[in-house]
Amino acid sequence: MLEAPEIPLSQKTSESPHRGIILKEMGKKNLWRQYPSEQKARDQVAKGLRHIRGNSTSNSIFIEQRRKQLETEKAKQDLEKVSIIDPLTNMYNRKFLDDDPAAVPPKKGILEREIERMLRDKKDLTVAMLDIDRFKGINDRFGHQIGDEVLKKVAQTVLEHIRSDMGDFAIRYGGEEFLIITPNGLDVAQKMIERIRKKTEQIQFNNDKYPKSITISCGMTNLTTEKGNPKEIAPAMIKRADDALYKSKFEGRNQTTIVVRETDRVKYEKIIPKEV
Repeated sequence: MLEAPEIPLSQKTSESPHRGIILKEMGKKNLWRQYPSEQKARDQVAKGLRHIRGNSTSNSIFIEQRRKQLETEKAKQDLEKVSIIDPLTNMYNRKFLDDDPAAVPPKKGILEREIERMLRDKKDLTVAMLDIDRFKGINDRFGHQIGDEVLKKVAQTVLEHIRSDMGDFAIRYGGEEFLIITPNGLDVAQKMIERIRKKTEQIQFNNDKYPKSITISCGMTNLTTEKGNPKEIAPAMIKRADDALYKSKFEGRNQTTIVVRETDRVKYEKIIPKEV
């Protein structure tokens, strides 16, 4: 069977469920000792499949094989979906955020893809980092099981107030820290983040075994006139949002800090007070 590196396959063949059969056809020499092209091999396989489908005797076999193939494909899709969801918070996990160069074809992380799309379409994009205040103290005082319940409640609050159908993504970045990606400018994103922050303040467990109050600190930044590779811009945006988050922590927690990048040289920070 021919699968020589000097004959690169098109993406269509690489992703085809009949890839092995096509490769086998490409490895068969004709009367002139020549290998058929990828397109000719694809045509030959398609002709054979049409013959099988048209044959009443073989049709039931083909249908059964196709059913098993679809079941396998669905199982793969379900497995991939499970692999990018954090089981505790039901948010996306870091695998969804980070790129996967080992995948076939290689996959870009969601933030990199969103930056690429927004730069191309000249649209807004905002990244926000959220962190549960004094979470280590919650774990130390109430135990990790209660800490997990707090994580679930905050994550649920976040998921209830983002707009997944409008292109928002919520990711468990690590521990008690969450990342939100939204295809909006800072004005719209700020209202959403502040709504999440205030709703988190209202979480009540009504049980002495749980903390009486929960708050979060937030940091935000936007995509504006940045130049360069989206692969490089993505971690730069995350770092700016993370720096803004820690400024919120330093300024007293339970508030939101915005870092605005207006040009390549100018950057300023703005504190959104608690009462906003």
